[in-house]
Amino acid sequence: MLKWKSWMVFAVATALLVATPETVPFVEPAVAHAEEDDDGAGDRYYDAAVRYIKRRKPLKALEFFEKAQPYMREDSGIYYNLVMVTEGTYQFEKLMLYGAGFLYLEPEGGDADEIRRKMKRVGDLMRKRQQKLGNVDFRVKPKGVDIYVNGVPVTKSGGDAVRLPPGTYTASSVLEDYKDWKQEFKVTKGDSQTVKGAMVKKIYFGMLNIVTDPPDGVDVLIDGKKVGVTPLKPRRMQTGRYLVRFEKEGWDYWHRYVDITRDGTYELTPKMERLQAGSREQ
Repeated sequence: MLKWKSWMVFAVATALLVATPETVPFVEPAVAHAEEDDDGAGDRYYDAAVRYIKRRKPLKALEFFEKAQPYMREDSGIYYNLVMVTEGTYQFEKLMLYGAGFLYLEPEGGDADEIRRKMKRVGDLMRKRQQKLGNVDFRVKPKGVDIYVNGVPVTKSGGDAVRLPPGTYTASSVLEDYKDWKQEFKVTKGDSQTVKGAMVKKIYFGMLNIVTDPPDGVDVLIDGKKVGVTPLKPRRMQTGRYLVRFEKEGWDYWHRYVDITRDGTYELTPKMERLQAGSREQ
């Protein structure tokens, strides 16, 4: 993705000089993650934003950069451009959030230094306006999961605190094999706070199909607990490893560890042996 740098800032500044700045209410960026690119919708929104920049329509450019963001939210370039446009249109609350997103994805280099300078200037300005930034720590289990604020990646759980302007936000996390986590929080000026939460692990199931030899009268124990006597219907079980043991009077016991996988079926076909005269069951 291209980063529209100095010429873009010039275009935005020129547009503001020749037209009266519009007053635009703060609209949170999209929170939902686009699961699919909708046949290039993200690129179309992005290209439209660039065209609006060239036509010196920064507010329309901002609108379409924000529409592109859910499709490109792991790309630092989209946040660079959003910082440039929010600076030119004086939407400083948004600038601080988008700047945090850029620095999380690209913390080193000249572009990162530039973004930090802009965020510092804006932070100083907001402090003079009695809108002092708040510091927010995130402690969400499992530790290290990516934290999104209003759909923008800003830190990891247990990582650096994030400085945000006063307001109400939505924190969220997405992690494979866990249910999506979301929590609203409020930042008050100058305060520090910790947002805590825990993602819930998804429960998956598979099947265990048992066919014994001998075919009937065999006690079936799973992890030491009797679950039935053969013949048994296929058994739905949570994914994981289990110890399955088979016992029948006059027969030697038989056991095995089985791994139940998501949506899979484990076929277990134990062949037990009769005990010899004088031998003892274990």
